[in-house]
Order: sequence, then structure tokens, then C-alpha cells
Amino acid sequence: MESIAALLIKRARETPEETALHLPAGGGCATFSWSDVARDVRRTFAALQRLGVRPGDHVALLSENRYEWLLCDLATQCAGAVHVPLHASLTGPQVAVQLRHSESSILILSGDEQAEKLRRCTDLLPADLNCYSLDP
Repeated sequence: MESIAALLIKRARETPEETALHLPAGGGCATFSWSDVARDVRRTFAALQRLGVRPGDHVALLSENRYEWLLCDLATQCAGAVHVPLHASLTGPQVAVQLRHSESSILILSGDEQAEKLRRCTDLLPADLNCYSLDP
């Protein structure tokens, strides 16, 4: 059985310029080809490797639905790590509980709104958790 990551790579090789995604953007629509998605997944995978993500690690993602969510999911799978998706509407304490139970070593946040929720409950977060943001 092929993995989702392997299927993405295969599809990008077979039909690189075919449309993979249409996403809302600035009142219009952004289009991504299979080669676009594969390129962006490779870049995200490389970033995860630079952060020290290895096979079997648990990588949590606290983000609203967006293109980068998909990239993080696929890149985490490519790294052989476990993706721990956390629902963006959870409260800080709820996120902290899930982070502790999931044994995640890395948390990727969408941005300031999600980070602010966690700032109020840092004492509940795992001590060895490394946090990163999708937004600057």
C-alpha cells in the first residue's frame, strides 16, 4: 500500500502542471499545480528536518484551515513523523492537555491568535515543547 506522501510525489511526476488545488485568495482564487504542491511540501519537509524532526516524532499543528496546514500535514508524513492536528477553536488549557497526552515535541502555530491562547497557560505546557509559527 502506498502512503499519501508517495502518492503525492507520484502524481507530481506524472501530471506536474495539472491543477491540484483551488483556494480562496484576495476575493478571487489561487490555483496550485501538483508540482507547486510537491515543491512546497519539499520546502516544508526541509524546514521540519532543520528543526530536528525525525521519524516517530510527534508534531502538533494548531492552525485554522489554510494551505500551510496541508503542507505541514504532508511534510510531517514525509518525515515519518506523527501529525497531531489540534482544532483551532480549542482553548489554551485544552490544547495543553492534548499536547501533554500526544507527547508532541514540536508545536506549529498558525500565528498570534493561537500563540496568545497558550501564553496564558504556559505552566500547563510540556517543558520540552518547541513552538514555531507559520506567520511571521
